Amino acid sequence: MFSSGKSVEIIIEEGRKHQTAGNLNKAYDCFVDALKREPENTEAIFHIGVIQMMGGRFDTALSFFDKLIELQPEAERNWNNRAICLQKLGDIDGALESFDQALAINPNYFNAWLGKGDALYSIASNSELIPGPDGKPVIKQKTAEFTNALKCYEEALKLNDNFPPALLGKAFCLYFLKRRPEAREIAWILLRVDPNNESAHALMNLAMFD
Repeated sequence: MFSSGKSVEIIIEEGRKHQTAGNLNKAYDCFVDALKREPENTEAIFHIGVIQMMGGRFDTALSFFDKLIELQPEAERNWNNRAICLQKLGDIDGALESFDQALAINPNYFNAWLGKGDALYSIASNSELIPGPDGKPVIKQKTAEFTNALKCYEEALKLNDNFPPALLGKAFCLYFLKRRPEAREIAWILLRVDPNNESAHALMNLAMFD
């Protein structure tokens, strides 16, 4: 059901309220209504893309963010959301390129530093077997990838120094770079804030007993 007597601005505002309240179907209907009236309304396109992401439909969401980039190439949030979609779809290289585009527009964009760190960490933590000196397979240590991921997490933490996912990402990078005392210190910080943080407990066990 579309609100024929309302302006596009009011319809979008109603959609935002539904989205904030968790009524995604109603929010989606509002944004679709707005888009039918104004096919290049960037707020409507953005929110439809976000709702698609929230529903795990990253391929569909990607098409909306690609459209947004055509209309708003200098909006960093569009590049960032495009990167998230690509990462979820398994295109890590494409995701990194889009995170870099977002950071070229806004070097202080926290979400892009965090997302780029996560993407690099996913590359680094993907085990790869190579022949060892005795011919037996060993796990390749991706030191450069962990180092680059660490740099991204540190940039994110400059902008938000207490954000748990960024702290945890930094700590795991430190662990795999064999900087175990620093990893343990961050794990303790996380556990003091949230004693039930399972990832911090796992990290602490690794760093203590490895």
